[in-house]
Amino acid sequence: MATLKDVAALAGVSQATVSRLLNQDPALSLPEETRQNILKAAAKLKYEKKARKGGHKKKIGILQWHSIDSELQDPYYLILRTGVEQYCLKNNLDIVRVFKSDADWSDQLSGVDGILCIGKFAPEEMKKVTRLSSQTLFLDMQTENIQYNTVSLDFKSAIRDVINTLHEYGHQKIGFLGGQEILENNHAYDDSRIKYFCEFAKEKGMEYNPWFLIDQFSRASGYSMMNKLLETENHPTAVFCCSDPIAIGAYRAIIENGLKVPDDISLIGFDDIEEAQFMNPPLTTVHVDMLSMGEYGAMVMEMLMNHSPVLPCRMVLGCHLIVRESLKKRN
Repeated sequence: MATLKDVAALAGVSQATVSRLLNQDPALSLPEETRQNILKAAAKLKYEKKARKGGHKKKIGILQWHSIDSELQDPYYLILRTGVEQYCLKNNLDIVRVFKSDADWSDQLSGVDGILCIGKFAPEEMKKVTRLSSQTLFLDMQTENIQYNTVSLDFKSAIRDVINTLHEYGHQKIGFLGGQEILENNHAYDDSRIKYFCEFAKEKGMEYNPWFLIDQFSRASGYSMMNKLLETENHPTAVFCCSDPIAIGAYRAIIENGLKVPDDISLIGFDDIEEAQFMNPPLTTVHVDMLSMGEYGAMVMEMLMNHSPVLPCRMVLGCHLIVRESLKKRN
């Protein structure tokens, strides 16, 4: 079993620093990179805090659908997991961290009081998880019917805000760069942002069909899709990207094609990762408080373990558009 010393050695910090961070010492001040390195080291080594004497502590199993390597490609799911773990540490809840890429993930979750699943899971996987524990919650996904406990984002309001803002800024030709999240059965997860984008763009009489592309949620995919979009004889005046990494890749493609953001093409992203505000120009994007979303998920999970309500619930959290210099009004 991993110790504080093991985590400290892997993270390249002192054992005291690891202990203070994992015990939520309010006086501890660390660079964000150092904090993330410690949390990643703890996750990789599957470090678990020992329960204090004098009573049973609830134990939450955290099942992350991404591998550790995949988390590094897009910080979205890493920050969600960080929010969950921070809540657990603050509220004296034990944690068992597993990744779906672990061959024995179901065995590792045996005996936990509840399971919090982060990411996208196929129906068969959801059934498997609920057989392991009657108290389960799925963070960052919705089901068509409310048959599982879920925490997700209000995509409908967010996309309506994006389309309304583009319309107010005079954009009539708009592009869409999306990604696919593939489930275990090789089917793509149904991203409702696609439906809402088409629905609201049609309501405003905006043209998007020639510039509607879907690939992966990555910088490389954003770069590739934007290059394909720019191969057309004309191009849209604005492009909405379903993640900030996609938008970052799109930036590079626009620049390499001799164009400028936002003079030639305005860009809007989604997530508002830290990198977004340091782009040149800073990226207009939909802000998602990923850390708080993870904390909400853990809070609901604790409630489920303590009260065991009979009916499943769906919690929908708000997100909002932040306008920065990558969006320009058309004359």
